[in-house]
Amino acid sequence: MDVRLERVVRSLAAQGVDPRAVNVDWVSLRRNQRDRAVNDVKAELLLDRIATAENIEATDEDVEKEIATLAERSGESATAIRARLTKQGALDRMKSKLRSDKTIEWLYRNSRIETTAKSEK
Repeated sequence: MDVRLERVVRSLAAQGVDPRAVNVDWVSLRRNQRDRAVNDVKAELLLDRIATAENIEATDEDVEKEIATLAERSGESATAIRARLTKQGALDRMKSKLRSDKTIEWLYRNSRIETTAKSEK
């Protein structure tokens, strides 16, 4: 729930709005995020179990590609991006997200979708 609220605060700040100056009931907003946060955690746990079972990992090369992409988009150097992410402790989160993304890709490639006619009762 805290991560979700952090995103709201960052989004407001990115728009030039001081989150402290906004008339928001933060307690209520946090409470309303609970169900979504629980579902997010369940989904991540499920993806983690699938990734472990299928030996899916985010490699150092995957992380370097993501850093290069971020650097290209932002105009910063890859070294500066890596330093900032390291300082913020965000490299592990990035690696975890890349692993989840690879797991979702694996699920997409290995899923069979069958459609059946709706039975009449």
